[in-house]
Amino acid sequence: MKLTFRGTFSARTDEKGRTAIPARFRASLKEYGDERLVLTRDLARRCVVVYPLAAWEAFEEKVLAKPQTHPLVVHVRTHSVAFATEQVPDTHGRVSLKDGLRSYADIDLQADVAFVGQIDRFEIWNETAWQQAEMTSAETRHEWTPDLADMGF
Repeated sequence: MKLTFRGTFSARTDEKGRTAIPARFRASLKEYGDERLVLTRDLARRCVVVYPLAAWEAFEEKVLAKPQTHPLVVHVRTHSVAFATEQVPDTHGRVSLKDGLRSYADIDLQADVAFVGQIDRFEIWNETAWQQAEMTSAETRHEWTPDLADMGF
């Protein structure tokens, strides 16, 4: 069974920094048979990226296969691996956004967040930051649209 995360969903963090994973994403994890997740900082954008454990372990293997002194590998290890936390959603489908992840993604306690499906993983954004990122992408589409055909989209 292949895991697939599609769509964008709104949620909220609670007073403890927990947020409920969208039902559609939870159903996909349950059907997959492994609900273990790894939450960490995204490498390129200010959001939390959430990997199914198997996908995270494949990512770790890629990191280990690279020259460990290369500046980009050091960056990946410092920026992403160091903040990774493995979790299983609680009985209410919630995960805990630890302080380091919340501050990186500018997500406050009792704040609106956006869950953004990315096929093999999903992201958790500050809702306002997600809306701004979406708007910026729409405004700059003329810059990247020609490349879509080159990539086969």
